[in-house]
Amino acid sequence: FPRDHEQAVFNQIKHELASADGGLRLRFQFLDTARFGGFCRLFRNDMARACTMHATCCFGLGKKLSDLRDVLRQWNNYSAMTPPERRNAKSAGWRVPAKCGTPDKRAPPGPGS
Repeated sequence: FPRDHEQAVFNQIKHELASADGGLRLRFQFLDTARFGGFCRLFRNDMARACTMHATCCFGLGKKLSDLRDVLRQWNNYSAMTPPERRNAKSAGWRVPAKCGTPDKRAPPGPGS
């Protein structure tokens, strides 16, 4: 699928897997977004509620990887804190993605960007 972006490719594969003649007849169900965050919806900065973070609203693999790596760094920092540190931390929330998301959610460019 050289001309399509990742989400379009995923949709094509998903429909092939779910089709009756595809052999697998998989059923797909959308998950409740209360525990799933993404770059378009950031859990209202409640890191304790997060189960997974996705980048489906971000186009470009390089941008997705960059911001997902940053999410992983944020999660590692948060999960290394003790419970009292988590409660008292003013910065224990998701930072706005630097390269993904809508322009109103995108972090302002830093020096040298």
